[in-house]
Amino acid sequence: RDKVDKLEYHLRQKGLLPHAPIVRVFDAKGQTDVWTVRKAGLGLLMSIRGDAKPIPGIEDVSVPVEHLAEYVAEIKRVCADYGTVAAYYAHASAGCLHIRPLVNLKDAQGVRVMDEITRAAAEMAHRFSGVLSGEHGDGLQRSELNETIFGPELYQAMR
Repeated sequence: RDKVDKLEYHLRQKGLLPHAPIVRVFDAKGQTDVWTVRKAGLGLLMSIRGDAKPIPGIEDVSVPVEHLAEYVAEIKRVCADYGTVAAYYAHASAGCLHIRPLVNLKDAQGVRVMDEITRAAAEMAHRFSGVLSGEHGDGLQRSELNETIFGPELYQAMR
């Protein structure tokens, strides 16, 4: 419990939990309840009213844990610069983040915003020695960002 207190203090000092409540569970039933909510999370997120939805695209970035707080702070700033917020869930102990900016892809402005947020996330992942897809693979969705992530030399070797 002392470790949880120290972690919460550290995160609040870094400004990463300014208003966020912390749910602490130390028993099996509480842990089961937390996992039940976690598994329902994506469905709950997608039920947000309105045209802006939590969009995948940067939901698999992984950065070294020592850069995690700075990466999250920068993503929050980028989203704010575009007038939006994001949903965050993670395998934080491994540096793998699932971040979904709330964007309306039904209009051209929203498509442009998501593209720019994605490019910013790719640049940050590279700068923090991370990857754009730490859990699920690169695939076609991210292929246009390969040069940003892997650098020009490795990108040319892969071509």
